[in-house]
Amino acid sequence: MCVEKASASLKDSLESIKSKLKYVPLLLQLPVYKTSGKTIGSGSGVCGIVDLVDMRRIIFDESSKGRKVVVGSLTKRIIFKFNIYLISVC
Repeated sequence: MCVEKASASLKDSLESIKSKLKYVPLLLQLPVYKTSGKTIGSGSGVCGIVDLVDMRRIIFDESSKGRKVVVGSLTKRIIFKFNIYLISVC
């Protein structure tokens, strides 16, 4: 799945896949939005991702237009928010 529009909602995209394709999507990455500071949900402009396979957070460096990234570990807060989000979507 790819959320390309700035105003796209991850939840709406997942619901669309479930209803149209009759499959439950498996999330491998979550977007990190720059304007809202939120990891999950919707916002304006993706500034990074949460990699759920390697369990790390990857933020794109704005000054290099994303050529450089800052990699960090996931906080308990991000993991908690993701679990709550999954409950609301599934």
